Amino acid sequence: MRILPVSFQFIDQTTLGGELMVDAPEEKSRLSDCLNTTHRFLCLRIGTKIYYVDKDAIRKVAYAEKR
Repeated sequence: MRILPVSFQFIDQTTLGGELMVDAPEEKSRLSDCLNTTHRFLCLRIGTKIYYVDKDAIRKVAYAEKR
């Protein structure tokens, strides 16, 4: 399981930051590899909550600072 701190900007200009959780092998550890999985939704953890984000709604993704 890969856990990457990210910030999403959506097509409606809202932003959401948290930890992207992707089940990916070691050789697929780059952020772009994690975003290019075949799944339509990405799993984002914010605190103790889990959100499923539709990839079609995302405009921009960036690494975020760990808090």
